[in-house]
Amino acid sequence: FWLLVIRPPGHFYPAAPFRCRRGVHRFERPAAMAEADVRLTTVSKDGEKLGELIPAGSMRKADGKGALAGKWQIPNVPGAVTLVVSGTSVKSVKCPFGNQPLMGEIEESEDLLGLHITMGGFPMKAWLKQDGGATRLEFSNGGKWTKV
Repeated sequence: FWLLVIRPPGHFYPAAPFRCRRGVHRFERPAAMAEADVRLTTVSKDGEKLGELIPAGSMRKADGKGALAGKWQIPNVPGAVTLVVSGTSVKSVKCPFGNQPLMGEIEESEDLLGLHITMGGFPMKAWLKQDGGATRLEFSNGGKWTKV
């Protein structure tokens, strides 16, 4: 198809047609690329310092470690995710995130419970909040899970 390149007002001309290389449409992935090509198998601790991200009123590390293990409900998703804590490592029992488990590491240098998370291949941070009687696991991407 033809693309239209916009120039200053009143100056329009058609650009060269988009050419697909080797029969691959511009919105398709080449056959050699697959979802399995890039997978994070470790927890990245890069990025913003957790102490600067964890909001005031979050659970302390001593209380949070015990509350972290168990079943968590993701909003608008059937079933629950079970998290297991072993030392400073956190992992989901099943692999519901792109056939990968949720993996996490508890940050030991903070007083409040902060986690470095890899979920579905994406790194993020998380912390625990207690509202009323509900415990929530909140993620830096805006996700909020509720303890079941």
